Amino acid sequence: MSEEIFDRLDALADEGELEAVEAEALKAIRREKDPRDLWRYVAWARLELDRLDDALIAARSGEDPLLEGKALFHLWRFKEAEKALARVHGGLEDEAEAEWYRGVLEEFRGGDGAARFRRAAKLAPRLFEEPARLTDAEIDEVVRKAKADLPAPVARAVEETAIEVLPLPRPHPDVDPLTLGLYIGKGLLERSIDDGMDLPPKIELYRRNIERIARDRDEAIDELRITLLHEIGHHVGMDEEQIDGAGYG
Repeated sequence: MSEEIFDRLDALADEGELEAVEAEALKAIRREKDPRDLWRYVAWARLELDRLDDALIAARSGEDPLLEGKALFHLWRFKEAEKALARVHGGLEDEAEAEWYRGVLEEFRGGDGAARFRRAAKLAPRLFEEPARLTDAEIDEVVRKAKADLPAPVARAVEETAIEVLPLPRPHPDVDPLTLGLYIGKGLLERSIDDGMDLPPKIELYRRNIERIARDRDEAIDELRITLLHEIGHHVGMDEEQIDGAGYG
């Protein structure tokens, strides 16, 4: 197999041209007797594009247990993901990522995943760090201060909105297991008089997911605040571009 195709795929990946990575790899697959490495590019691109079922097919075609485990995890198929990740052996970064995902799976089972995260950080310190754990008091203070700092019209708009901090999201096909927060309900601009009997809107923040993406406690606190403001932006009818422009992204 020519190295030229891999150089081409790597260049496209670096440019963020995910559809092109998939298309070029699929084209090359038809010419190869053993296209497993190319299927791994396809699986990676489909994962990045959030086409999880397609990514799972490609990962299995490429016999890549890490990509298979990741696709299964994001599909909420945790038991199958655990089995796939247990088959990961080889490069340190692959083993570290598999260990990190196993730590997350432990959290979803009610554990803390600490030993898994510690090992992932040891195997690949450039990629992974041990999560910074926040106290309940720190979380309460972040929520209180974020609400107190809102402009008056926005503060009035969120008075009826419940804010709940949960360890992790509940399984749902439209929610990624690693999501940081979720707005549940209709935004103010979508509501009508017929919505009077609906449950009040709610914002959920997922502390374990927020803690895991932070390098230290200060960053975890900042990520919690940003996530809360992001979901408040959805409540008052902002789209993603407006949320980013307001500094809530």
